[in-house]
Amino acid sequence: MTGEGAILEMIRTLRGNKNLLRSRRFGNNRTSYSQELSKKKLVFKKATPEQLAEIRNRLRRKNSKNRILLRIVMIISLMLTFLGWIWLQSHYSIRLFN
Repeated sequence: MTGEGAILEMIRTLRGNKNLLRSRRFGNNRTSYSQELSKKKLVFKKATPEQLAEIRNRLRRKNSKNRILLRIVMIISLMLTFLGWIWLQSHYSIRLFN
């Protein structure tokens, strides 16, 4: 059968990882890590209404530019598709619609 060596290696790796989890040394690190996480408190900054208005205006300008760019790309792709369709009809004498 093929793959026996890979399967045995996978089983050995899983056993080794399980033994690491059960070991005392790793367990202490895990609890100390969770204790450090519980000590840290997240502090969020408060934004003034002026800052919020500035952020809102910046996002609106960015979205408007993205919308314009999307429309330009769509128009160009539609034009290229239409020109490709015309070229196919004239070059290969293919009539897609009667």
